[in-house]
Amino acid sequence: MVLKIDLSKISYTRKETPSGKYIFKEQLCNGGEGEMWIVENTVTSDLFALKLVVNCSEKQYTTQRNLWSYLFHENIVTLEEIEWENDILYLIFELCQGDLLTEMSRNKLFSESEARDYFVQLVNAVQFCHGKKISHQDIKLENILFDGERIKLCDFGAAQFLDCFEENNVAGSVSYLPPEFPMDTNEKHSYSHMIAHDIWSLGIVLFAMVTGCFPWRHASQADERFQLFSRTNLISEIIDNRKMSLELQNLLENMLQIEPLNRLSLAQVIAHPWTNAIVVPICEVFDLQDCSAENRTTENVLSPDSVGWFETSSRKRKLSYV
Repeated sequence: MVLKIDLSKISYTRKETPSGKYIFKEQLCNGGEGEMWIVENTVTSDLFALKLVVNCSEKQYTTQRNLWSYLFHENIVTLEEIEWENDILYLIFELCQGDLLTEMSRNKLFSESEARDYFVQLVNAVQFCHGKKISHQDIKLENILFDGERIKLCDFGAAQFLDCFEENNVAGSVSYLPPEFPMDTNEKHSYSHMIAHDIWSLGIVLFAMVTGCFPWRHASQADERFQLFSRTNLISEIIDNRKMSLELQNLLENMLQIEPLNRLSLAQVIAHPWTNAIVVPICEVFDLQDCSAENRTTENVLSPDSVGWFETSSRKRKLSYV
């Protein structure tokens, strides 16, 4: 369901932020909790991105303000300003070129080398967050932005401080949720579970970047593909392992461990041979004719009958499942 926002709530006279410093120019998309806009600074005429969140309590506003006071990193989108009025939150960010899901929906698959460059940047951003005792909790393709050759993690709306997280507060998108979520009502999140959640989501993102697909719809025993994987924890159970280097398969298998505490730490992810480019090229191992970059098209990887829909503005972006 797309949320429609009454712009009369934003300003009585103009479509602007409460301070009057930013004027709304163009709507980018609707989301489950608000909208994204391009806004213009009335003083400098510079353009920025604005996330508008309705029904935002003062507690939520304070949490966001506190979170963003720590989030200064080259691979995290820059927050320019934050405003709050009448239970509406205005987050003004630097304007980036686009997001990873949109890029992939344009029939763009990444070679392992390309994926590695972006993935290392993403891991650096998440490791920085964890160092500040912050768990993102909603790492996904849509929340990874492009800014030239640099990627930037965005949307910390579900993020929590690790030392004061809310118990049993499940966040994240279904395809990226680890199997321990939603947790039993008698169970509680722990500091380690929050970190393990982010690591699992990173593994799903990396899998999707290289294959153009999600490994499963939901990490539960009700999902047949997840059942196959969970029996042995081998990536080869759900894909043709000739299309992925053994090093990458090993990295994914260790990031996607069913038991949260058995997953690699981010330090181990960074130290892994695949992350450090100690990889034997696939073509040398298997002598495949179709494994060259120019042949890795969406048609080669995606099944036309399988769908995973994401809705943004008036367009639909599709990423299928294996």
